[in-house]
Amino acid sequence: MKDDTFKTNPESAEEREKSDSAEMRGPSSAETSAEKTDSETKNNYQFINQVIRKKPRSHKAQVIRVLSVIGIGVAIGAISAFVHAGIYPAARRAFEADKEKITIPEDSAPEAQASVSSSSENTALSSASETTTSGSEGTAQYLSPTDSVSTSAATVSVSGNESASESGSGQAAAEDSNANGTESAAGSNGITLEEYQQLYQDMLKTADEAKRSLVEVIGVTSQLDYFNEDYQTQQQVAGILIAETEDNDYILTESSAVEGSENIMVKFSDNSMVQAALRKSDSDTGLAVLTVAPSDISETAKSELAVAPLGNSYSVHQGDPVLALGNLMGYSDIVANGIVTSVSNKISAVDSEYSILTTDMEGSSSTSGILVNMKGEIIGLIPQNIGDEGTTITAYAISGIKALIQRLSNNETTAYLGIKGREVTESLSQTTGIPVGLLVTEVTQDSPAMLAGFKEYDVITDISGKKIRTVQDLENVLLKLKADNVITVTAMRQGAEGYAQVTFSVTLGEK
Repeated sequence: MKDDTFKTNPESAEEREKSDSAEMRGPSSAETSAEKTDSETKNNYQFINQVIRKKPRSHKAQVIRVLSVIGIGVAIGAISAFVHAGIYPAARRAFEADKEKITIPEDSAPEAQASVSSSSENTALSSASETTTSGSEGTAQYLSPTDSVSTSAATVSVSGNESASESGSGQAAAEDSNANGTESAAGSNGITLEEYQQLYQDMLKTADEAKRSLVEVIGVTSQLDYFNEDYQTQQQVAGILIAETEDNDYILTESSAVEGSENIMVKFSDNSMVQAALRKSDSDTGLAVLTVAPSDISETAKSELAVAPLGNSYSVHQGDPVLALGNLMGYSDIVANGIVTSVSNKISAVDSEYSILTTDMEGSSSTSGILVNMKGEIIGLIPQNIGDEGTTITAYAISGIKALIQRLSNNETTAYLGIKGREVTESLSQTTGIPVGLLVTEVTQDSPAMLAGFKEYDVITDISGKKIRTVQDLENVLLKLKADNVITVTAMRQGAEGYAQVTFSVTLGEK
């Protein structure tokens, strides 16, 4: 029994000692290498065991984000407002030029002006207008809407008495006139006092309709006096509303009051004033066009304002009765009546000329306004300084300046040659020996004409194949051309052996 028990435990004492000794020494080198490999693998993939957590919310960051969104929105709004206020109107004007373009219909000139004797339809009105002038010299009566009609009628009655006594109706008629002014007026003129009153009332009614287009233009300029103190000067002229659009109202006035002015103000019938902008001016005629924003005009002024009814001055004849409205004799809101004394005079301008209408109404260099016919149509524009001091009222014939008004309203430029001229007709040519054509009476300093070699008294006969006989012919040619266009001008120049043909190549300028 003891031997069997001993065999069942094969390990000897030595083996057990070796095993115990190995456990005490630790693992072997192979085991150690395997453990290192497992450790490195675990380290390389250690992130897999990490837990991903959401970052806690920051209230400060949320506030910053909200403020950023608001700031971006404000910036976008500001940019949109800038585009709408600045770029959009400019683009709109560029792409909608036709909508804003002003058109002033031109009048066709008659072949010949009829004489006053052939104007039978105006005989009665002319006679009445002549009767209403004060004294035998025909000084015009100045009417004011605030004057009583009876006072005006009394003045007319006295004038009628003087005319009756001077017209040779007899001493008895003169005595009767002094005794009874009404009977004298009725007897010598065939018009009663009541009819005179009605005539003046009709004239004032016509004036009231035309006055709706009138405004007052004030140019304000700051200057220094001798003590270096600022003071303002104001120049006032009349203006008329010539056109209305959605964006602008166009006012025709005089450049002398607005060019160089720091502020341009327009005063309306209700005494309200708005600021205006200079559109374009013309140095030859002294005319200018202003623009006013309709939104700036008061509702009261709008209700009383109307576009000027431009008539046909070609149909005006010598002796026609007319009314003068505007800033006359230094006063505004004045109405004067008289007659047209001449329709044939002209004023020479650079590359053009303009017809003028003269009247028997007293005026001055400060007079400005409009001439109106008995239909209430504007037939003339009265500018300042068109005549000498103390002369009668003179106006530009409206039909001759309609094309100019349209160009100024549309801010258009025209081709520029730079001469003043006078027509040489067949009869004048036979009398003087000057060739038929356009006689150059003046060459503008530093103009394209001067640079090309034009001289005074040259006679222009042809421009680029088109015959030139009048200043109107020259203007019609230039209106179809542009600045920097080159034209060939044929002219006749007087020499030692008479007139010889000369040719000029001219590069046009801009006006």
